[in-house]
Amino acid sequence: MNRLRAFALAMSWPLTIGAAAGHTASAAPAPTGSPDPGVAIPADFVQLTDDTGTISVGVPSSWAEVETWPLDDGPSIVASTDIDGFVDTFDVAGVIYSAWNFTDATDMVAEGVAAVTGALDACTGGQGLGYDDGLFVGSERVYTGCGSTGLGEYHVIVADPPDRAFTAVLRIKVTSPDELPFVDGIRATFDSAAGDQTGGPSAPTTTVATASWTKSPPAGPW
Repeated sequence: MNRLRAFALAMSWPLTIGAAAGHTASAAPAPTGSPDPGVAIPADFVQLTDDTGTISVGVPSSWAEVETWPLDDGPSIVASTDIDGFVDTFDVAGVIYSAWNFTDATDMVAEGVAAVTGALDACTGGQGLGYDDGLFVGSERVYTGCGSTGLGEYHVIVADPPDRAFTAVLRIKVTSPDELPFVDGIRATFDSAAGDQTGGPSAPTTTVATASWTKSPPAGPW
């Protein structure tokens, strides 16, 4: 029940913002420069597809707790070693990849998702970034100093494919620097189930857009 409540809370707030914004709000500035030629995807990664056949993402094979049925906001994939612990804390690694209704207000949605999922309390610092992997374009928020050890990171990526068919929303938690290759692998493998990312480069790039903080975030629609 805690997990389902957390999902509902994380979904409803940014969806309301996105609906109100329509296509008028601007996304975070796109990164400049070219992506790196490739990323070393961990050898144990397995590709998951949601039950509706809409989205796909690679995850570590050790994240054996997997849910691929739709959530209230649409097609979703959840994977972790312990889904309840992953959703309720910042001490368990995992990912939620969802296809939400299209919005170009990606920065606002990323900010809202980070806020309602507890990043401002569980982490000590963060950055607002532009996201562009050569195909999906939008925003990313990266939080550091997360969890009880202070060694974790939390990444929220909200990005749109060229056909504007949906907005990709990824929430990735890792608990130590040793798990950062998992973040790179997920970023390099998320796409539509039809393979929308196969035409783009395998390694995304990010640049700082407008926001950076430690301890206390700037004023905003929290």
